[in-house]
Amino acid sequence: MKDYMHFHNYMNMVRSEKKVTMEQLCYGLCSKGSIHYYETGERIPNYKLRNRIMGRLGISSEGYEDFVHYDEYEYWLQEQDLMDLVETRQTTEGLALLETMKQSSTASSPIERQFLLDMYARLRKQSGEMYVGMYYKEAVELTIPMFSFEHISQYLLSAEEYFYILTFLFETLSQRNVDIEECRERIRSVIEHLRGSNLDDMARAKIYPYAISVLGKTCLNQSEIRSKWFQGYLEEALECLRKTKRLYECFDLFRLRRREKVRTEKWVEVYRSLFQKYNVPEETNAYCYLYNSAEVYCDADVITSRRQAMGLSRKQLSLCGISEKTIERIELKKTKPQPYTLSLVFGFLGVCGDFRRESFAVSNVEEHEDLLKLLRNYYAGNNKMAEKELKKLRCKLDMEVLVNKQTYIVMLNAIEQRLQLVDSRRMARNLEVALQLSLKTSLHNIIEKTYLSSMERSCLRGIALVKEQDFLKQLVIDKQKTYAQEGRFRNMYPSLETSLLEKASILGNKKEYSESEEDSEKVIITSLLTGRDTGIERALYNRAWNRSKQMHEWDAEAIEMLRQCVILCDYTKAEGQKEFYVRKLKSVESCEPGLTH
Repeated sequence: MKDYMHFHNYMNMVRSEKKVTMEQLCYGLCSKGSIHYYETGERIPNYKLRNRIMGRLGISSEGYEDFVHYDEYEYWLQEQDLMDLVETRQTTEGLALLETMKQSSTASSPIERQFLLDMYARLRKQSGEMYVGMYYKEAVELTIPMFSFEHISQYLLSAEEYFYILTFLFETLSQRNVDIEECRERIRSVIEHLRGSNLDDMARAKIYPYAISVLGKTCLNQSEIRSKWFQGYLEEALECLRKTKRLYECFDLFRLRRREKVRTEKWVEVYRSLFQKYNVPEETNAYCYLYNSAEVYCDADVITSRRQAMGLSRKQLSLCGISEKTIERIELKKTKPQPYTLSLVFGFLGVCGDFRRESFAVSNVEEHEDLLKLLRNYYAGNNKMAEKELKKLRCKLDMEVLVNKQTYIVMLNAIEQRLQLVDSRRMARNLEVALQLSLKTSLHNIIEKTYLSSMERSCLRGIALVKEQDFLKQLVIDKQKTYAQEGRFRNMYPSLETSLLEKASILGNKKEYSESEEDSEKVIITSLLTGRDTGIERALYNRAWNRSKQMHEWDAEAIEMLRQCVILCDYTKAEGQKEFYVRKLKSVESCEPGLTH
């Protein structure tokens, strides 16, 4: 198999596609010469700088993977711990950990200093400090030197940089003798800049609703809130959330919305009842969602777990071209492998470890545009159109690239399943073929700590649901444990959520209702805490289905959960799922035989 797209190729393609100059991209981050070297592949930036560069180009890292050296990984774990302390308002412990982190060499980078300033400001706010705007002003100037609102049109900004600017402005409003009108105009200038930015949907969802919430807090009367311009902003912010199935700042936006009141009230009623039922605070900004990013793995741990799963000794792995001694030192975390060394070892183990920010490894603007069309149709449930776009894209992609071949099989399988063109046994065979492309080992050799890519996990879950083999179902159940350990919960949540939902479904089918209920509730609570609505309706349906089996009928409580599923799907624009729940609701209300779990 050929290798996949390297970072420098992808960066060059996106920068050219979006017509961004090197000067715009590098400002405050690095020199123009460094950007040149990054694009030619002569140098490789660390993963924090790489993600910020992509952030300025509008590409979110959320949902993808970063492989880092052991020291970077240890520091990353400390970041997760610090955010947990901030979110749970453990101020004293948070300030102590922050001071420790400041001593690390990693903390000297401008990007890391911005993060630490944000965490420090939040902790100081919790301690009772009234004004923390100066910390955000300092954070802004770390990567945007000599920042000026008058020249904002000249800047290329990431979601994080927008956040620091907006929070500085919001904090400034609390000061005495502040020109509120000038401050509001500055907020609007940031919003207009944001509207014209190249941020993708996921990055935009993190910041645009927050920007409108901040602006909403400056509106002095109802006529301004009802104004066409403000309601236009608000509808755009809600669209950001609904497209990405997010809840960031949603109650502020619901409160300010003046259109489709009946529909909005239904959303508010359902979400508020869930937040109250599960005792989750409605203030989603208490969660550090700005820093939801890629799943982060230690390269040494990946190599060890993968090698063991494939039944290879270090000597056998050395056939990749790297000495057995070097492999041993990497696994024992006594050396940091060079990119070339890592690519050889990862390639031998079937790990795509260089760089991915797309489902497929596209190589030009035309392929990228076709991919976006495919994904829009795929996630909207337009299956026939998605199938057409997928086959069209296949003719353009290099199908010798491992990720392209594997992703194509998995995606086509999912589409054909939705269209009922493939039975469950054939579906499982297809997924086994896709999994074997990258992980050439028996399923019996995979354990809960084995590194699996998101696509491999998808294959494994699909196989486990079809095959009546207890060890596979137990593996899916056990696998979720690894996602909640070692401080990796935040960015691993999509994997944890999917695993918990599959586990709840498996346990429900085995009539182990109590544990199935427990896992479904975990998904709902964590989704509400993290401002995501990617799995709430499915978890609710699991609960409703379990209840119907236990009560031997669909009682009022189970039917109410079905109604909530319909409304949640309306908010997240999941039309295919909404149609299923509507049919199911009609079925149980008319006492007809129910649909399958």
